[in-house]
Amino acid sequence: LVPVIYNGEGAFGSRWETNVVMRNLSNFPVISIPDVARPMPEVPGGAPRPISAAFGNRPAGVVLFVPRGSDVAFTSHIRDVSRDAAQWGTEMPVVRERDTREKIIFSNVPSDPRYRLQLRIYGIDGVSVPLAVSAGPNAVHYLQLGGPCTETPCNSNEPAYASLDLGQRFPPFGLPNTIIVEQQLDQPRRLWAFITVTNNDTQHVTVISPQ
Repeated sequence: LVPVIYNGEGAFGSRWETNVVMRNLSNFPVISIPDVARPMPEVPGGAPRPISAAFGNRPAGVVLFVPRGSDVAFTSHIRDVSRDAAQWGTEMPVVRERDTREKIIFSNVPSDPRYRLQLRIYGIDGVSVPLAVSAGPNAVHYLQLGGPCTETPCNSNEPAYASLDLGQRFPPFGLPNTIIVEQQLDQPRRLWAFITVTNNDTQHVTVISPQ
């Protein structure tokens, strides 16, 4: 899962640029990384392959079907080029199957009105999932993770996705230090999520990953 690929305008005059690179660490070529719409070209052994441009803007992320056994590594970086004299940007994690969770817990979530807090949730199975997001025993919000498929296996490279503005949902920024995302299913799906903390003045982004 590449959580974000976006190149374009943002809030408060920001202009975002995403750079995602896959590197083949083996001596043998990776034959294909199937995009349902268009397969990507072969990646030679030991070579890097920029992949951001191949998918266009995917603000809700993209799932790459890398052949099992491939020895590949990823880097993903997003930055506000309108302010790159002040900060270089933020590294975004690229998530593998083994990194997904059934229940997601975030610790040390700030509660400061100088920052915008956005929770982004992904389901790599591509199907809809009912969720409960809690910020304490008396602060629970229910939402639906919308997916492109109705059942698995899902051959779409679009993950199931939902986002939530934590500051608006749990006002007045009275967030505790822990945010919990739980599924409302008997057979849980594979989820991942992260929180972006954006400074209202500088637009600098900090990423909080699951614990």
